[in-house]
Amino acid sequence: MASEHSVDWEKVHSVKDKYCATLLQNSHVTFVGVSLKKIGGQSTDIPTIQVAVKKKLPLAELSDEEKIPAFLDGVATDVIEGDLNLVKLGDVLKSH
Repeated sequence: MASEHSVDWEKVHSVKDKYCATLLQNSHVTFVGVSLKKIGGQSTDIPTIQVAVKKKLPLAELSDEEKIPAFLDGVATDVIEGDLNLVKLGDVLKSH
């Protein structure tokens, strides 16, 4: 596994911040965060923008607007299934 120092976490967080509000407008999305990508339940050294959706659906069932891009500004995304029961960041920001 690569050292954490080789990952530009500042860039990953910056890209997440840039796209967070847009991603949260997708009715399937319940949470946006930053994490290391998991493949087959195992963590990798790939930094990602983690996007939680209520239920993973086949791409053929999603409109273009509902699909989560594989990369955002060169940062990989990792779509996970699960309603994390968290308040959407956009709702929190509106209240302040």
